[in-house]
Amino acid sequence: MIFFHNGKGSILILTLWVLTLLSVFVVSVGYSTRQRLRKLQHLENRETLRTVADAGVRQAIYFVNATQGRPFTPHGFSDRPSRGVANFQDVLIGDAMFSVIVLDGSLAPEKSRDSAHSFRYGVVDEERKIHLNQTNSPQILKRLFQLAAGLNEVDAHTIAVSILDWRDEDDFPYDRGAESFYYKSRKPPYIPKNADFNSLEELLLVRGVSPEIYRKVLPYLTLDSSGKININTASRVVLEAVGFSESLTSKIWRYRAGKDTREGTRDDKFFKDLSTVADNISGIYYLTDDERGSLESFIGSGMIIVRSENFSIHSIARFKNRANPTLTIHCVVTLDGRIKRWQEYFNVA
Repeated sequence: MIFFHNGKGSILILTLWVLTLLSVFVVSVGYSTRQRLRKLQHLENRETLRTVADAGVRQAIYFVNATQGRPFTPHGFSDRPSRGVANFQDVLIGDAMFSVIVLDGSLAPEKSRDSAHSFRYGVVDEERKIHLNQTNSPQILKRLFQLAAGLNEVDAHTIAVSILDWRDEDDFPYDRGAESFYYKSRKPPYIPKNADFNSLEELLLVRGVSPEIYRKVLPYLTLDSSGKININTASRVVLEAVGFSESLTSKIWRYRAGKDTREGTRDDKFFKDLSTVADNISGIYYLTDDERGSLESFIGSGMIIVRSENFSIHSIARFKNRANPTLTIHCVVTLDGRIKRWQEYFNVA
C-alpha cells in the first residue's frame, strides 16, 4: 500500500510538472504570437499611413505644378482654391486621413477647427529662405542670427564665421570662428565637417548653436532652394538679413499685404516682374533715392526673384478618430514635381 501511494504521488507530481510546463509553453507561445501579430499590425498600419501620407504629397505636388507661370504668394498659391484648407486639412481616404501643414515659424498660423493648436495648411516655397550652403557672407549670417534668435553682435558673429569654418576645407579659423582645435576640446571631441551641410540639423554641431537658437533660425534657412530670394514670399527677417533696410523692408511688406495690412488675405499683392518692383511700391509709398538705388542694386545682382522653384511639403497621415499612430513625410520638390529630399517618420506612441 505504501508503494502504491508513493506511485500515485509520483504520477501526480509528474502530472503537475507537465501541466506547469505546458502552461508556460502556452503562455510563451501566446505572448510570442501576440507580439508577432502586433508587429504585423504595425507594418500594416505603417503601409496604410504611408500610402495616405504619400497621397497628401501628390496632392501638394499637383497644386505646385499648377502654379507654373504664376507667382507663389507669401501664404500659398495665387489661385484661391489651392489656398483653402479643404485641400490640405484632414482629407479622408478610407479609414485614414492626411493633412499637409506648414512648418514655418515665419508665417502666421490658422486656428485648427478641432485642436487647441494652431497650424497653417499648404506648401511653403524654399526661396523665401537663406541657403545655408550658398551664403558666403558672414554679414548676412550674422544679421540673420541677430534678427531671428535675438543674439548680440558678438555671439551672432561667432556663429556666422563658425558656420563658414565648418564648411571650408582649411583648418584656419576666422576671428572668433572654430576649426578642429576648438571641436577636439569638446566632450565628446569631434572634428568639423569641412564640407557643405547635408542637413540643417548639423547646425547643432557648430560652435555657439544651442537647440533654442537652432529652433529660432530654422524657419529662415534651407538647403534646397535656388540660392535666390523671392521678394514675394521672403519674411521681414530674411529681407533685412540679406541687406534690405528696415524702411524698405517695411514698404515691401506693406505693399504685399494690401490695404488690410495682413498677409494671407484676399487683397494681397505680388510683384509680377522685377523690372516693375520699384514702380509698384512707389505707386503707393514714397521711395527715397537710397531705397530705389538699393532695389536696383539687388535686382542687378541677380539675388532677387519673383517666382519660386522649390517647395517644402510636410504631409501627416493618421487614422480617423485616432491621434496615433502617425506617419509623416517631409519632402522638397521642384516646380515640375521632381523630388529633391524625402524623409519619413513613423510614430506609434
